[in-house]
Amino acid sequence: MKKILLALLCVPLVACQSPTVAPQAVEAYDCSPTGLERIERYVDSSDGRGHGPDIGSLEWYGSIEHRLKIKQDPQLPPAQTEAWCHYLWQHYLPADASNSASQ
Repeated sequence: MKKILLALLCVPLVACQSPTVAPQAVEAYDCSPTGLERIERYVDSSDGRGHGPDIGSLEWYGSIEHRLKIKQDPQLPPAQTEAWCHYLWQHYLPADASNSASQ
């Protein structure tokens, strides 16, 4: 009987708690704004004086490709696609850069 009473008292407490939301894991190869910033921190498209294309713009993608010397890579997916970001991380950027750049 005590167990039933205890269970009935606990149910309202559990029901009133807000759900725990786990933080989203940052994927190493994503093309979100955060992912593009990680690429920028690793490659740096600026001219060294603080000027450079807007991150995520077509000019920025071209600058990244130029700095990595991959514009002529026939396997390179089109800019501004998830495939482009995945390809860069898989073939041109070191695996640990995705973690160290976000710190």
